[in-house]
Amino acid sequence: MTEYEIAALNLAYWQMIAVFLQASLGFVIGVVQCGLIYVGLRRMGQASDERKSQHEETMEAMQTQHQETMRALEVQHEALRELITRTAK
Repeated sequence: MTEYEIAALNLAYWQMIAVFLQASLGFVIGVVQCGLIYVGLRRMGQASDERKSQHEETMEAMQTQHQETMRALEVQHEALRELITRTAK
């Protein structure tokens, strides 16, 4: 083999190693990106669940407050009806 052939084979060898390293690095970066996307989606799901739970609690509290207000208005309505009935006589 001539010096030129040895140098060409050596260059081809190092180019093959460089391509392999590029492919390996690309694979690792892809796996890391997939992991980050997974973690982000999971956190978004957890935040969504928390918001849903908070919304349900708020709606229950508002429903309870509404029922109490309606009962108070009914009592007030009955009291006014009673007053009107007594004053009409």
